[in-house]
Amino acid sequence: MTNYAKTESKVVWIKYDFGNDLARKWFGDEAIDALPKISRGKNKGKPKGVLVWTKCTHGGWVKTGAYNWDVGQGCGYVMPQGCHFQQIKSETYSDEVWLDTIDLLKNRAKKEEVANKKRLEIEERIARAQNSIQCHLDLQEIAKEESVPEAITKILAKDAKEAEVIVRIYTERLKEL
Repeated sequence: MTNYAKTESKVVWIKYDFGNDLARKWFGDEAIDALPKISRGKNKGKPKGVLVWTKCTHGGWVKTGAYNWDVGQGCGYVMPQGCHFQQIKSETYSDEVWLDTIDLLKNRAKKEEVANKKRLEIEERIARAQNSIQCHLDLQEIAKEESVPEAITKILAKDAKEAEVIVRIYTERLKEL
C-alpha cells in the first residue's frame, strides 16, 4: 500500500505582519523591499503581493500521472514533510509570479558559493598564465647573458603569447561574474 503525502495550500497577504515576517525570512529583506508598494489606504507603503506555499503535513508519495505499464513504474515523486513551492504572486490565483522558490535565501547562498568557486578557478588560471609570461621574460634575460638553444626560446615565446591571450580572456570572464 502506498503512503501518499498529505499537503495543504497556504496563502497569506504580505501586507500583514505574519506574511511580511515569513516572506522576509524566506526571501530576505532586499527581495521584499524591491516589491511594489501599496499606494493608498491603511496599508499604504507596505509591500503588495500574496505569499503562497504548499505545506506537507505528512511526507509520502505524490502522484503526478497515470501508472506507466510499459516501464512498470508510477509517475510521481517523494515529498518530505515541510514547506515547499514558495511563491510571491500579485494576486492569489494569478499566473504572474514575482518571486519563486529559486529566489529563496538558502538557494541564493548556493548560487553565490558556485560563483565564488568559478571566480577562484579563474583567478588561479590567470595566475598560472601570468607565471608562464614571467618565465618567458626571465628566460629572455638569461638568453642575453648566456647561450640558450633557440628552440627553447621559441617554445617559451609561443607559450607566453598564448598565456597573454588566456589572461585577457579570463580577465573578461572575471568581470562578467
